[in-house]
Amino acid sequence: MKNSKVNFSNIIISLFFFGILFGSLFLTMVLPDRKVSVIENRSLATKPVLTADEFKSGEYFKKYETYHSDQYPLRNKMLEINGTFKYKVIDQKIAEIGPKKYYRSNSGFIIQQNYKQNPTTLINELKGFTKEVTNAGIPVFYSIIPHKSVFFETELPTYLPSYGKESVKALKTGLKTVPALHLIDIDKELRKQPKENIYFKTDHHWNMNGAFIGYQKIISEVNKEIPEIGQPIPKKTYNFQKKGLDFNGSYARSTTLSFVTDSDKMIVPTNDIISTTVKACIDKDNKCDDPVFFPEKLTEFNPYTDRYVFFGLNQALIRYKNSKPISQKKAVVIKDSYAKPIIPLLTKHFKEVDVIDTRYFGVDSRFKNSSAVQFIKSEKPDVVIFVTNTTAVEKNITEYLQ
Repeated sequence: MKNSKVNFSNIIISLFFFGILFGSLFLTMVLPDRKVSVIENRSLATKPVLTADEFKSGEYFKKYETYHSDQYPLRNKMLEINGTFKYKVIDQKIAEIGPKKYYRSNSGFIIQQNYKQNPTTLINELKGFTKEVTNAGIPVFYSIIPHKSVFFETELPTYLPSYGKESVKALKTGLKTVPALHLIDIDKELRKQPKENIYFKTDHHWNMNGAFIGYQKIISEVNKEIPEIGQPIPKKTYNFQKKGLDFNGSYARSTTLSFVTDSDKMIVPTNDIISTTVKACIDKDNKCDDPVFFPEKLTEFNPYTDRYVFFGLNQALIRYKNSKPISQKKAVVIKDSYAKPIIPLLTKHFKEVDVIDTRYFGVDSRFKNSSAVQFIKSEKPDVVIFVTNTTAVEKNITEYLQ
């Protein structure tokens, strides 16, 4: 009788186990695939195609295992539960997400550990790029914008070594060897302000307070070469205010909300000084009737919404046209996401601003066989401005300059 009870318990456990296993497999097969994990900030695996070769080699089953793991029902909820236990229950200060490590400071800032970066390839590419562009009579400016993880590096514990400042020093040294390249050291300007005021707590970007300092410095330096663009517009003109729902940024999405002490608020312009005269050309039909800002992102209910998209979409190329600019000059901006809040401010000074995002430029079908140099030579702008953070020194920015 005792053995029958044990056997019955084993049967129940087995049925429960196989129910979960095959139930999740069935749901994975019938539910629509998710393309992106907002929490993990990455693309998810798609269903592999069955071929005879991959079936024989076993590669198909490896790919399907990855696919099943990525598309597992309630995956996000399980990640959040796991995070709650680690960060809330046992008060773990460090989150390890793949190869990346995040630290939550006592002040609530989430800080990513920096790894060593070698700027040699970027410097070599810039030497060739700047030579070609300046020979065409177009000045080139490069903004040195410190990544948040560099600014907060001193708050990391000693057992979590980080090499951000070391990498920035190597980058600055290398940039000074590029002939005719105008350097804009925004790092010095930012360090005059409390770092807590210029970066998000839960995201890797700077907020509008920091971005506006960057805008002021960029326009002031470019003005020395091209006086027609005018001086920076005073900050009070834009009437910046905190708007929208809480902002849980990229670091919060990577570590789940359980790692967050305090959510952020977006600081945005609250008048129409930009949007009434500037239009964006986002669609491939080149019609310039798209908006500059996307205010719906400020109030979207999903707590993982990337509210930073308020300042613009990620596209290979976006052209901004101003019907009432300060000058009749044209600019090309080569940028990463740190430039997003700066771009609308720059548009007030130029009749046209073409914005190239090197993360997407090389994979866009329109520019796959092109380069930033070729685009610039064809468009003939009056100035080229790099607006990238200090960690953007590898792959994306180096592949499509020349």
